[in-house]
Amino acid sequence: ARSAILVNGHRHLVDTTLIPLGDVHLRAHRITLDSRADQVIADEGSAPLGYDAGGVPTIQPDAGWLFLHFADNAVGIRPLVGYSTAPQAVAGSANSVYGHNLVAVLRAAPLNPHHDLICAVYAGGLPDAAKLPRIEQVGWEPDGRFVVRVNGEQIAVPPLEG
Repeated sequence: ARSAILVNGHRHLVDTTLIPLGDVHLRAHRITLDSRADQVIADEGSAPLGYDAGGVPTIQPDAGWLFLHFADNAVGIRPLVGYSTAPQAVAGSANSVYGHNLVAVLRAAPLNPHHDLICAVYAGGLPDAAKLPRIEQVGWEPDGRFVVRVNGEQIAVPPLEG
């Protein structure tokens, strides 16, 4: 999908590719910044992990991932390309189901005029990093295709039209 995003009066273009891989999905963003923008920062987050008042979620780094889990639910994020910080847990705002939640977050700062951001995101039961898809190669080819090699298999997404 291609989107124009307005931030602080600047129009940035973002091409996004999502590839589902079971409890994991790959998010790839190719960003072209408005030439008039200065010092743009991008944050990327997992789904929120909700928990009850008095509950204590677990924060678990594992093989480049940051997993957050409570009861039998977990979320996580792993940077692959373009992020400037390691993942961290950030308190989210209350929602209609849970009064408390955490989000696993990555940051890219500052963005280059043309910047690629690629990460893997997890949502499911308690994770076993050794059993998650093995992401071996990711990126855009010169012809505009997005290519990922997962568990020895190549997936190629054609370039966006226009």
